[in-house]
Amino acid sequence: MSSRPIETSMSPPPQNHWDRLLAGIGQRWPASRWTDTGVVVGCSGGGDSVALLLALHTILRQTGGSGFLVVAHFNHGLRGDASCGDAEFVSDLANKLGLTLRSIQAKPGESATDESALRDQRLDFFHRVASDTGARYVALGHTRDDRVETFLHHLLRGSGPAGLCSLPAFRPLGHTPERNDFVIARPLLDLHRSQIRQALSEIGQSWREDASNQGTEYTRNWIRHDVLPVLRQRFPQSDDAILRAAATLESWQEVIDESAQRWSDRAIRCLPATPDGPTIEIDAGDPPAKAVVVMAVQQSWDQLLWPRGGMKATHWTTIDQQVRLGDAVARTKKPTARDTVVPASATVMLPGSVRLLRSGGRIRLIRPAP
Repeated sequence: MSSRPIETSMSPPPQNHWDRLLAGIGQRWPASRWTDTGVVVGCSGGGDSVALLLALHTILRQTGGSGFLVVAHFNHGLRGDASCGDAEFVSDLANKLGLTLRSIQAKPGESATDESALRDQRLDFFHRVASDTGARYVALGHTRDDRVETFLHHLLRGSGPAGLCSLPAFRPLGHTPERNDFVIARPLLDLHRSQIRQALSEIGQSWREDASNQGTEYTRNWIRHDVLPVLRQRFPQSDDAILRAAATLESWQEVIDESAQRWSDRAIRCLPATPDGPTIEIDAGDPPAKAVVVMAVQQSWDQLLWPRGGMKATHWTTIDQQVRLGDAVARTKKPTARDTVVPASATVMLPGSVRLLRSGGRIRLIRPAP
């Protein structure tokens, strides 16, 4: 037998931080999937988004793809001159790279202050930019550290499986038909924040540091600066354990999503215009498991563009309970003295001025038209 070594097409591992970053992006998001289409890159000026922008620009030039990049910057204006400095930095970087910049600044008093609302403002802006420019993807600079922090943040808020695995590598930009055509891509999810900054330092690229990230009034910053260091000291593999749990939940979530869609097709109707206002109608007969009911209602909620801001786990549980009471009423013909009597109808007020009306086995969720 010949002792000649087996030939392999595997490339040697990159030897420097920047090349390792490029290789990491290539593994998560192969160039063939995006370099011939348009990509909106959300860039705040921070290290993660700057690295993402530079890396995608480098890969696009190296591959000679026919696609394009658009830089998108949302200036919330919450830090005065520092916010303006971020916007100027991103503008200079886009000019240096020869890329189109789309930037917007919130008007005084217009920008939100809580993390969820700020994120929604940015996503609305990114959607407009993608739609206007004909891009397919919106690339965001979330990292491995962000996945861990988000998991803990949502766990402490009492989120269900969908919330605990809410930073997938790819997902539709929204839950409405006009947003389903656009995909959020997070190609840095396998990389640590420290790796990214090492790569930028290696190529001599500066970035902006947000001083507010050092404070702990926001829950995410508190988790980053106070909670995670203690966890990592006591459990050095805590990040890996959290990410394994998130991956498991993602698998379960796929099953729940599919089941929710099947039940929704059978039992739910979304009515954008009725005399009472936009309405979700539910046939309560033979409901599936609670997680499936809640997911199906949430999908319908999003389809009608109803805000979820005030909805907590207890509110979704209330909806599920009313669905099951409706099923019980529909099944009951002539209750005996031993039976628990279920009221035939009920009215429940939910956040966002949404009224839940139950009549027999029929549930209606109604939100007054704006």
